[in-house]
Amino acid sequence: MKKSVNIILFLAVVFSVFMACQKEYSYETGNGLGGTAGGSLQDSLGNCQGGVIYGNYKVDTLLTDSNYVKVKATISSPGKYKVYTDTVNGCWFMDSAYIISTGTQTFKMKGFGKPILPLASTFTVHFNNSICQFTINMAAAPTSSDYFPTTVGSNWTYYDNFAVALDTVVSTNYNATVTGSSNIYRLFADSFGDTSLYRKDGVGNYYQYAQIVDSSNPIEYIFLKDNVAKNTGWDSPETPAYLNGILTTAKYHFTITAKDTSRFVSGYPTKIDSVIIVREDIMYKINGTYQTGSVPGYASYAKKIGWIDYEYPTYTPPYSFTIRRWQVF
Repeated sequence: MKKSVNIILFLAVVFSVFMACQKEYSYETGNGLGGTAGGSLQDSLGNCQGGVIYGNYKVDTLLTDSNYVKVKATISSPGKYKVYTDTVNGCWFMDSAYIISTGTQTFKMKGFGKPILPLASTFTVHFNNSICQFTINMAAAPTSSDYFPTTVGSNWTYYDNFAVALDTVVSTNYNATVTGSSNIYRLFADSFGDTSLYRKDGVGNYYQYAQIVDSSNPIEYIFLKDNVAKNTGWDSPETPAYLNGILTTAKYHFTITAKDTSRFVSGYPTKIDSVIIVREDIMYKINGTYQTGSVPGYASYAKKIGWIDYEYPTYTPPYSFTIRRWQVF
């Protein structure tokens, strides 16, 4: 019994000495289990080392384990760490643990919260006294019906009855920005190298950033509304343009001519349901009054498919640009 007591006392003394050494180590060096890791988000040249964003980010959708951001930091001494962002647009990111290695290390910051608004949100990352930033485009919450999908990788094939035998393939790519604008667009590219920029606001309005006519500069305008009734009309912003060599202003006038209709399109074998048809009139200001400057075009959009047809029925011969197949992700 006495021998057992002596062993217990001996172990207690050893443990006390060990803890004292550990405490002394942490106090004097700032390292160890109780210390804080030293380092910076910047490299030796003072540059941020980038962030990689994972997951999808949609308005009113809680972030999950699939929503995270990986950032790099240069660690000068081991210890406990906390790398985190401020709260922006209802979301924030954080990671904390203990690191034993120095040099360049990668941290995985988990996302929390849920996006409030469909806009580009810039987060500031904090680690020790260093900061860096990254931006996430928060997608709009889906409307009850999406007539113009913009998911990355989605693609459509069209037949142009004025073109050569080759069909035109249009596909969606990643985000794009416009100088001077805070909006984030989705870049569409076709098989001939032409590109177009589109975005949605989540409440039924679909925007394009493009020229109205060849002589005008690109502007943003609403080309489709899925939240209004048949016969509703709206105008694009006015933009300077030339008509017969004379400087004037031009604009689009859009009118919903059909909604929730079904139709056949040339070259596609079956009828397509849930279609909105929009009449597009290019208008010029002539003697102080806007007048239609060309024959109207008619664009058709189908729910969960996108743009299915564009026609100039009064052309001679009539012009059509019609869908052949699609793949929406």
